[in-house]
Amino acid sequence: MAPIDEALEFLKLCDTVNYAKTARQFNCDETTLRRRHQGKQRSRRDADSLYKSRLSKQQERDLVAYIRKLSSRGIPPTLPMIKSFAQDIAKIEVGKDWPYSFVRPPSGVFTTSETGWTNHELGKEWLIGVFDRFTKEKARNGRDYRLLITDGHSSHVNMDFLEWCDQHRIIVAVFPPHSTHRLQPLMCPFGPLSTAYTNQLIQWTAKTQGLIGLSKREFWSLFWNAFGSSFSAENIASGWKRTGLLPFDPEVVLSQIAEKTEDESESGDSSVDSLALQQPTARDLRRLVDKVVDGSSKTLAETVGSSKYSRKSPISERIASI
Repeated sequence: MAPIDEALEFLKLCDTVNYAKTARQFNCDETTLRRRHQGKQRSRRDADSLYKSRLSKQQERDLVAYIRKLSSRGIPPTLPMIKSFAQDIAKIEVGKDWPYSFVRPPSGVFTTSETGWTNHELGKEWLIGVFDRFTKEKARNGRDYRLLITDGHSSHVNMDFLEWCDQHRIIVAVFPPHSTHRLQPLMCPFGPLSTAYTNQLIQWTAKTQGLIGLSKREFWSLFWNAFGSSFSAENIASGWKRTGLLPFDPEVVLSQIAEKTEDESESGDSSVDSLALQQPTARDLRRLVDKVVDGSSKTLAETVGSSKYSRKSPISERIASI
């Protein structure tokens, strides 16, 4: 029997209760002993047993379905709403902190480097601690191949990184240079993230009336709120679709490039008249002068057409003289 339980049994036999003396006698915490004896705190075993008896597996599934349904409607349930629904289906009152058992703590990973930039070591830490950790189960614990799409940064493309991927059935695909603005799925949710974080900063400034500066201590809470509202399943899926990666459709990207090339070609045809002086000849100059110079002003035209400048002389000399 644990010392705290022995102390509780001893107090049941006492006419006068002295928590301090009993705690010293049985070598246990006085505050815990008092709360347990007064019924304000249960043992961990009793609390776990009571928690398990409140909701059956089916009731837990109903509660999760309720949370998801409200979230999909744009009304994320608050903790009091979850508590109220749980009490309705369990027909028993739950504690004020009970809903927190459904709140998953953030899974963010923090790290540092001497330069403040990523490097080979941090790249491999991310590979093992983030990518492999969250995708291994979906790949039948690594028995199936996984595809990792990265940019060409050296923290992703080095022998140590690639060898580890090869040993764990991870295929690494590298974006071509200068193409991430069209091919990287993360570009889609980054826009909403930037807007959401800016709104968080505005709210922080209004709340503190500009009297308290933002430090690293407050950064995570503001960023996490912005991240949660912008990196939704819909935005993430849209990023993959708009880059033609999932579902796989190269035409999504190629059509944008083709349209831009055609537009540039059309604008080039319409600007032939304004040419003009990319690689001009003497004939081009004379035609241009005839268009822009009226009949009473022939100085420029006469200079260009002067016999002083033969067709064999470099056009740059003619322009310089003008």
